[in-house]
Amino acid sequence: MTAYPGKRIPHTPKPWSVDSNDAQQIIADCDGLLVAEIHDAAGDRTETEVDANRRLIAAAPELLAALESAIEGLLNPLSHPMAQEARLKKARAAIRKAK
Repeated sequence: MTAYPGKRIPHTPKPWSVDSNDAQQIIADCDGLLVAEIHDAAGDRTETEVDANRRLIAAAPELLAALESAIEGLLNPLSHPMAQEARLKKARAAIRKAK
């Protein structure tokens, strides 16, 4: 169940993973198919910044799911404490992946 039934925009299924070589930063889906490539065409980004951008993009599906779950919890504050703990765990895992 999503917090906004009927409003889900389909995207490539999670999980997304990161891979890189000297020339490009790649985001792939669970089947290894390309989702996105990150290029620093101008060459003005540090390697640290490019890697951080790559991780943030790869975590997008998990971040979306965690936000949807958090909104569900906020809309239903009387839900079971175990459900709330599961939502927190999901959100923390998504944040860790993004960092």
